[in-house]
Amino acid sequence: MKSKLFVIGMLAMLAAPAYAVITTEQASSMDELQKQGYSVLTADSVQSSKARATGMEYTTSVRERYDSSPAIVRWIRNAFIYIDPAYDDGKSMHHDIKYGPSFEDL
Repeated sequence: MKSKLFVIGMLAMLAAPAYAVITTEQASSMDELQKQGYSVLTADSVQSSKARATGMEYTTSVRERYDSSPAIVRWIRNAFIYIDPAYDDGKSMHHDIKYGPSFEDL
């Protein structure tokens, strides 16, 4: 009898709905990801993937700073980026990979 009541009780608990405290949109927000211990770059990568999946435009603060600088500064930065590809220009995960160098690199 006790085992039958135990099984019925377990089935009743399994059938009870579970209510989430936060939505998936809130769980994948930039602030929430950083609170959970993820780096800024990982949180930015998640936001970029979400924007790409929904067809929205997404720019990073580094890219906005880069685009608002004068043309000569952008040219010099592009020269440094051409020499050292690890230099951050804000295009991380936001560009098409070109396998050969070209004049447009500078």
